[in-house]
Amino acid sequence: LTIGMIVKNEEKYLEQCLTAIKPILENVDCELIIADTGSTDRTVEIARKFTDNVFYFEWIKDFAAARNSTLEKAKGEWYMYLDADEIFESCDEIIDFFNSGEYKKYNSASYIQRNYSDEQGNYYTDFRAPRLTKILPGTRFIKPVHEHLNTYGEPIRVFNDYVHHYGYVFNEDNPELKKLNRNYELLLKRYETEKDSDAVIYLQLFECLMDMDNEKAVKYLEDGIEFCKKKKDITLAALYRKKAHCLYTNKEYEAVLNVCREYFNMDKRIRSGALGSDAEITALSALSLFRLGRYEEAIQAYTRFFPLYKDYRNGKLNTPDVFLTALQVISDGNFLVFIIDFVQACIKTYKYKTAQDYFLALPVEEYCTEKKQIGELAFLAAELAGLFDYDDIYKYYSKFDDYGKKCFEGQLIGRLFRAENKDKTEEILTAIGSIAPYSKPLSAALPVYKEFFENRCASLESLKVFSAEYGLESFPEMLYIAVACGLDLVPLMRLENTDIKTCISICYNTIRDFHSALEAYKAEYIGELFELPEAAAFVLYSMKAAIVIKEKGGKTEIERLFGLYADIGALFCERSGNFSEELLPADILPAFIANTIIIKRKSRDFHGCFSEMKRLVTLCPETAAVIAEYQKDVAAEYERVRPKTELEQLAEAVKSNIRSYISMGNMAAALHTLNEYKKINPSDPEIAEISKLIK
Repeated sequence: LTIGMIVKNEEKYLEQCLTAIKPILENVDCELIIADTGSTDRTVEIARKFTDNVFYFEWIKDFAAARNSTLEKAKGEWYMYLDADEIFESCDEIIDFFNSGEYKKYNSASYIQRNYSDEQGNYYTDFRAPRLTKILPGTRFIKPVHEHLNTYGEPIRVFNDYVHHYGYVFNEDNPELKKLNRNYELLLKRYETEKDSDAVIYLQLFECLMDMDNEKAVKYLEDGIEFCKKKKDITLAALYRKKAHCLYTNKEYEAVLNVCREYFNMDKRIRSGALGSDAEITALSALSLFRLGRYEEAIQAYTRFFPLYKDYRNGKLNTPDVFLTALQVISDGNFLVFIIDFVQACIKTYKYKTAQDYFLALPVEEYCTEKKQIGELAFLAAELAGLFDYDDIYKYYSKFDDYGKKCFEGQLIGRLFRAENKDKTEEILTAIGSIAPYSKPLSAALPVYKEFFENRCASLESLKVFSAEYGLESFPEMLYIAVACGLDLVPLMRLENTDIKTCISICYNTIRDFHSALEAYKAEYIGELFELPEAAAFVLYSMKAAIVIKEKGGKTEIERLFGLYADIGALFCERSGNFSEELLPADILPAFIANTIIIKRKSRDFHGCFSEMKRLVTLCPETAAVIAEYQKDVAAEYERVRPKTELEQLAEAVKSNIRSYISMGNMAAALHTLNEYKKINPSDPEIAEISKLIK
């Protein structure tokens, strides 16, 4: 094998790139040839660490010529080329391909190029990069930009080895912007001579311009579609893919479906059988149907898509269209999105058995890469399992990786505490018990849950032991149990590995009864809680819970809870000897300001009191609802005690006279006085009330 590269000022990624292919260099009969086209950084120095075969090639604005300079020096039977910003995650399949002798059965091969659009690697597309080929007589690179090998062809071996490719990370500081401008100039020159003969030039111009000039890009796309229809060129499949994806990105879902229909109605001379693009087009169709709420049709589209994706992934759809450009939506990273959509569509249309059959049959565990998606899928899996009385709970559980298993455990436990599952408590506990042997933390938690739901009690010692070993954050419902049972929280809050604020937040947002439990939790149970900064978060959430209860028509004591909150700030300062705001912990400072509010209120410094309330909300937005409630009482008190202005005193005297006239039955005098008063103070809200009394 000969590995050839062309480089220029690639010091950012080159060492990572070459280090990643060292296993190939060390384990395969292999050589590395690097052509430098004029680097001014450390590129050449880095390259020479890995090979002596580094030479200079003068850049003549022709990538094919530069690539051919390395191909001409190749001694291998096979040639592979890659870019300096491509970093192999693993190259085991490539190594085995050559060492096993399998390479003798094929003419070419491809690996996956994972193209990232952000430096964090959150967004990417996968492209089956046609990068390896047997060197035949006449094998050459052609085209000055977007160059490719002229003898690349079947039979093709598809590797699932992939490279991380950062060349498409797009921002103004990235040299990729300059590359696009350079490529555009080269492509325009080609367009002038090839627009009537090469359909691919339209696709390449579209891709080059779509981030720079969308209007021009779309024009090339549409022109390319018309050209391909006339010429019966398979590039049409790739152009339809691009068009459908652009429309999907703009949420033009009906238009996407129109393009998908056009695609499947292509001339049979272009699409005589299944193409690799079929998978992408079918996926875009399914995604669009789901977002339009056409769930029955979405289910049908997904049932067509899943086997297509399997064939594509296994290299059974290696048609020329998939080697022209990256597929935009189908990738391992997106596969969970498809499953989530499919299961949701089935649940919405009551096709529970269909959802179960596909979920249990599809290789979900192979695609567990995105944590957000895994969490969402775990929720749906728990919902689906519940619809079948948890009979196949282990089958669902086994579909996830370790992180997914934890999410699934959390979803089952969460269902225990949802009011709508009250009648299924025993079933859920049994389901948890059946998977508990595969999880030590779950096995340790199960007795606590059983004791609570069977007897409405819990042992503080068992909670302490469990939390100390496994951490309360993994099983935040334990905090709810402690609160609901009126247990002393200090031992739990003192545990080093417990983020009590996170636990409170999770319980507050997921367990409906937690509001009532917090409101009922008495101050005398807290013991030494005030010494802990975590106590401030606990009491703050208690106040928020109290507001929820009050809004639902219940009674609560915001002032009492606000006083407890303020006491934490005062007591912490007193016991620590720290009265400097700058040195207070982040959880204590809001409580300290709350204490200042109460002090100013008691001293009747209402202006200072309101000012401190505003500061508290600015510093800690979580207190906004609490302050809005507390402020009502402060404002009412202020109205009662503040001295009346001369105008206010006069208004009270006039209204008193009107009421006297009414009580004596002198309605004419009352009405006359009221009309005169309206002229002076028309905005007084009591006018309407007094008017009703005058007959």
